[in-house]
Parts: sequence; structure tokens; C-alpha cells
Amino acid sequence: MRTTTFILALMAMFTLSASEVNLIKNGDFAKGGKHWMLLKGAKVSTDVKADGKNSVVITKGQQVIQNVTVDPQADYLLTFKMKGENIARGKHGQGARIIIRGGKRYGRGTADPKGNSMTGTFDWKEGKTLLKGSYFQSNKLVFTMHLDTEGTCYFADFKLVKVAAEKKSE
Repeated sequence: MRTTTFILALMAMFTLSASEVNLIKNGDFAKGGKHWMLLKGAKVSTDVKADGKNSVVITKGQQVIQNVTVDPQADYLLTFKMKGENIARGKHGQGARIIIRGGKRYGRGTADPKGNSMTGTFDWKEGKTLLKGSYFQSNKLVFTMHLDTEGTCYFADFKLVKVAAEKKSE
């Protein structure tokens, strides 16, 4: 009986996660730059794709931004892909990254498992970042793809979905 209940619970969990709504609009860039602010020459690329999806390409000083409305009491999972070409390490260790701003707080999204900005040349890597609404304490999050050093970076396949808050064991 317990095994059946556990299996049904797992199936329900996977069914719910598959139906989650992506809060990032046009996260696959299928509609070009619609819903994104492309600043200082940033552009959508239909030539460089991640798993068949368009990307956005940025070089030094360029930015791509989207504002998203969230529930400040909820937690979210941000996933994306990034690829780099000759990205230099800046004087403060900066490279390619996503800056997440909510209220007066900042976070970072990167494909590096240690959370460092991405540098060098690398093929498509997946980034995952858990965002706790309680940390940002804001109903608006601003996602900025940013490169402040030499090189070229591509970002693709953005998803932001609400996830169940982690429960502390008793």
C-alpha cells in the first residue's frame, strides 16, 4: 500500500511540474526580441541555436532584460542555456552571467556549478538557479543578461517556474 501511495505521489509531482507555467515571456526567442529589452546592439540569433531554439547574442557592454511579476512568498527555478566564445575574465573576475534584481537585493545566474561568472570558450551549458522570493521581498524580478568583458555570449531557452517551497523536517 505504501509503495502504491509513493508511486502515485511521484506521478502527481511529475504531472504538476510538467504543466508549470513559464513566467519568462518568449524565453525561446521564437518571436525575436518581443518581451525583451535588447540594449546597446544586443540581438536575437536564428543561426546559433540551443536544441533547435533561437538564442540572444551579446558582446561587451550589451544587455538583454526582462521584468517578471512574481509572488514574493514563492520560490522559483530559473533554467537557461549559455554558450561562450573567448570571454575574458574582467579585473574583478566578471564574465558572462545573468543578474537577477528584486527590490534592493541581487542574485546571479550562471552555468558554473560554483556560481562563478562564465569565461573562456565553451559549448552550450545549462544553468539552474533557485530563487527564493523571501530573499528578494519584491513582486518584480528583473533578469539582465550581461557581459562586461571582451568576448561573445549566447543565451537561450529561458524558463522561470514556481516550485514548491522546501519544507523543514521536524
